[in-house]
Amino acid sequence: MALDTLLAWADSYFTHFNVLFPVLSRHHFMVQLVQSRHELDPALRYAVFGAGCHYLNPQNPTARDWLDQCQAILLDTHDHSFTLSTVQALVISSWQAHLQGNLEMSNRLRQQLAHAIQQLSLGREPNEDSIVEQEMHRRALWTAYTVEQWLSAATSTRSGLVEQQPTWTCGWPKLEDSQLYAVDRKCSAHHETLRAVLQPDEHPSVEAALQVTAFGEMIKLARIAHGSITMPSDTKALTEWLLQLPSYLQFGKTHEDGDDSPPSPVARVLHILYYTVQLLRDPTVVGPASTIIHIAEQMLQHHQQSHLANVVPIAITLSASTQLAQARYANHHATIHLARSLRVICSANCTALSRTELERALISYVLELGILVDSQQLAPMHARSSSSSPLPPHEQQREEEHQQQYRRQPTITAAASSSPSGTVAGTKRPCVTDDMDKTIKRPAFDFSRWLPPEQQQPPSLDLSSDAWLPIMLNDSPSASSTSSFFSPGLSTTADASPPSYFPSPPSKDLDCYYAFDASDFNSII
Repeated sequence: MALDTLLAWADSYFTHFNVLFPVLSRHHFMVQLVQSRHELDPALRYAVFGAGCHYLNPQNPTARDWLDQCQAILLDTHDHSFTLSTVQALVISSWQAHLQGNLEMSNRLRQQLAHAIQQLSLGREPNEDSIVEQEMHRRALWTAYTVEQWLSAATSTRSGLVEQQPTWTCGWPKLEDSQLYAVDRKCSAHHETLRAVLQPDEHPSVEAALQVTAFGEMIKLARIAHGSITMPSDTKALTEWLLQLPSYLQFGKTHEDGDDSPPSPVARVLHILYYTVQLLRDPTVVGPASTIIHIAEQMLQHHQQSHLANVVPIAITLSASTQLAQARYANHHATIHLARSLRVICSANCTALSRTELERALISYVLELGILVDSQQLAPMHARSSSSSPLPPHEQQREEEHQQQYRRQPTITAAASSSPSGTVAGTKRPCVTDDMDKTIKRPAFDFSRWLPPEQQQPPSLDLSSDAWLPIMLNDSPSASSTSSFFSPGLSTTADASPPSYFPSPPSKDLDCYYAFDASDFNSII
């Protein structure tokens, strides 16, 4: 394959993933890629190419092919074959599998990652001779830790890695990429090749220059997130974290010397995760959910959707679930916020579905739940998708018929304005039985056989297809805590009482996720 294409994928990887989780050194990886890429660990090479390709175009099947090859190698690796490169590839591929919606694969890779770290004793202080090797040791361990913390919070599953942390003596990463390059270039002749082929920026961005410093804040926040789940009443650490952020990571953007550059995507992602921790404490509060969507919209305005994609299945879907709970009970403002959340999910689409398919799936889902979203709130989502990528004639006709069918649905606003008292008490949402019984009729997807009415779940669709969207959707308006939900060994079978928040399909490997597949929602439309 052409070197230019591989370099573009690698650059995309370092721009969108490594800047948040600096498991690799950009300079060292690029030198190896240019000089002797076939000597790179195959799993690591495939993981970087697949992740970079996925960020550039999530619908590109090449990205899935690279990651499939990487995962096959990693899951076939035995104890005696684990290396530092194996750990690095596991960190990258477990996160990417989660973004693509393959939770079962992500969980298997996370378990393999925890096993590899234990087998290699990475928790000890590094004793390698090279400064670069010592730093890569630290980076591998702590990026694995942060990735595991966020994925465990999103899926309520544990791999055993976090339980190892109290015994670790390994310090946090210390050196930036530029410092590692300066140290290593004294004994290497490859820096001239790097300069000639890659032409690195003379003035790197703040994100690239201070990524390890920012990663230190990510580690702190991940540890606070774990504490917030186990001790939700303790808010002091989270507040102190926000107040002590370095100036370049603070929320406000200062324009100095005519600087009109967009806000830092790393700072925005960190603040989204900060409000996510607040939602993990209490998923019923609306303020943090609305703030997350507001920050996400700002990132989209500055074309930072690839950075935003990293937190869609963690933070954005959590916000959408909070707003969905409010919208289920004819809360007009929550319905407006829910529509904004759906637009963000579609704009930062990191699934194999096209944007049009994803929009149809989400709209059909909320209609299935009896939520009448104002068509004016959804219009921008359709308009942007149709203008960005024109559909074939037969698809365009189908899309117009779909929108016309949706516009015929009465809106909450219209219902409220026609009511003498200004409420919707006299109207009845479709699929709702009566005012005393808020359960939803779902003839095709009925879970009432084993759930009480207040904990009934949304439809559980077929999980066999490769293309599906993971989205956490709340179906319980009375939840007050997630401490029992985000815990290891959570059972969601018929014999156990399901959690009070984020009801899950009857699969222990896919907690708090629902599958949207083209074959499923086309039958609904």
